[in-house]
Amino acid sequence: MVSAVLIVLALMLLATELKFGTYGAAALIGAILLSVATITVMRRSGYFHPALAIAIPAALAIIAAFQGYLGLRARKNVRLAGLEELVGETGVSRTEIGKGGTVLVRGEYWQAKSQETIPAGTAITVERVQGLMLSVRETGYPGAG
Repeated sequence: MVSAVLIVLALMLLATELKFGTYGAAALIGAILLSVATITVMRRSGYFHPALAIAIPAALAIIAAFQGYLGLRARKNVRLAGLEELVGETGVSRTEIGKGGTVLVRGEYWQAKSQETIPAGTAITVERVQGLMLSVRETGYPGAG
């Protein structure tokens, strides 16, 4: 009974490492608990080899710690989300664009403006985003996007 509780607790700690990235602390404690539980179960079953009782939990701890490290590294990466991602995207003008018009960028229709008049059906590139209005320029090759 105690072994089963230790195994469940160890697996929960390893899962915690994967989910929250505790810098390896939960993985280490989970590996220790899993080793103790494995040794207890192996002694009761009559087959006992200490290397096996330590190797399996250690492997799980290494995997969990590595996954936790990758998760923490991914969280620290600065990702642009939302409207800022549109800068540099290409699309096509759906109407003539001057002080206002409509463009299709990444499958979405946006209100757009430009310094120059851009005819409908021309390839455009987003230069900046101001609220929900895109500032665009002509890319020079028609029909792309």
